[in-house]
Amino acid sequence: LSVRVLCEHQIYLIYLTAVNGTLTLSSSFFLNLPEFSTGIIHGTKAPDNSIPYMGSVQNNKGQHVCGEFLITEDFVLTAAHCDRL
Repeated sequence: LSVRVLCEHQIYLIYLTAVNGTLTLSSSFFLNLPEFSTGIIHGTKAPDNSIPYMGSVQNNKGQHVCGEFLITEDFVLTAAHCDRL
């Protein structure tokens, strides 16, 4: 499992809204976050038959804040509240 640098310190936020079973794009924008480190820190290879597509967004104390889901080699998906770290 390897993840490359995510958009050179940029995070692309996409907010989706579901109303009556219809999913719509409510807003999207880039966040420039130069204070965030990118890439994998203290990563380990995922064993076979595990969940190698899952990740952890952590604060500067190494505490888990949000989960993330690897959707391509270059992008992860996480919850909307994770932009308030």
